[in-house]
Amino acid sequence: MDCCRTWFAFLAAEVIQQSVDSCEKDCPACMDGLYSPLLHFHNMRNLREKLDLYYYRVISEMDISELFNKFILHFGWLTLDNDEFVAIGQHFVRFSTPDAIYFGKYITKQNDFALYGSSGEVTEVQHPAKTIKAKRTKKNTISHDGVPGASTSN
Repeated sequence: MDCCRTWFAFLAAEVIQQSVDSCEKDCPACMDGLYSPLLHFHNMRNLREKLDLYYYRVISEMDISELFNKFILHFGWLTLDNDEFVAIGQHFVRFSTPDAIYFGKYITKQNDFALYGSSGEVTEVQHPAKTIKAKRTKKNTISHDGVPGASTSN
């Protein structure tokens, strides 16, 4: 994985998660302890709307250097240049838009598991093997009495 593209994906994932969390925190129904999902503000909005509403608040509160520390620990890339990547990350979030994060395809199939699944670099997601059912080789003979395996002749 390219560390710069993965860094942008990590930042995009963080912006998305914080936007979703902010929408839930601001929900009046959540604050009032209401149960019906129809009354919850965050259930009525899709991801793009949440990004439009909360993107600029989220990026103003983000600590890029703290996120970079989490990034290098998550991926084990401890030799990356801290100052350079923090500066690149600040430029990325400052010049991005909610639509750029949503449509930018920073999070791909290749890095989805690495970002959300476990730490370390993942090259390919392993799918469970398809099980094939063995065919029966011998038919059970059933007598006219209904006893399995009993011969029909006397």
